[in-house]
Amino acid sequence: MQRYQSHKIVEAGKLAVFAPGPDRYIVRVDDEQIELTTEVGLRIVKAMGASLDGKGDDLGYLVKYDAGTDDEYFSWSPSKQFEAGNDLVQPSSGKSKIVGYRELDESEIANMNLVKEHGKMLGVLVEVLRANPEHDQRWVSIAATELQQGLMALTRAIARPEFF
Repeated sequence: MQRYQSHKIVEAGKLAVFAPGPDRYIVRVDDEQIELTTEVGLRIVKAMGASLDGKGDDLGYLVKYDAGTDDEYFSWSPSKQFEAGNDLVQPSSGKSKIVGYRELDESEIANMNLVKEHGKMLGVLVEVLRANPEHDQRWVSIAATELQQGLMALTRAIARPEFF
């Protein structure tokens, strides 16, 4: 088998109740009640299988992938493995707060993204010039360094960091 690293953000919660109903499974996750179709419930029961033997009240985690999309999918994970492999994503205001930097307003974020877009285009230009052996590559490298420095200066001009 090959190794994989997860990159998805999922919704998940510690299972408190997992009980079959007449035509659905009733699940309590944290303080929320969720109803699962019988098909999904049976698949999760099968996944839970022998994993719960001797675990007491620990029912593991109900995990929801691609929440709110047509591809929404429920899965189950044992607590130990889920907690070892996943970090809780803290709610955000939509703006990142990096140590030493202030929060940017919408206009500043737009300007920062504009600098980044132009940086990508300049990077493509440098790669095109590097691919041509007829160009003096020493000057192409100098130009690349100076362009990167200029983009960094623009980024600092917008972000106005609070440190050296």
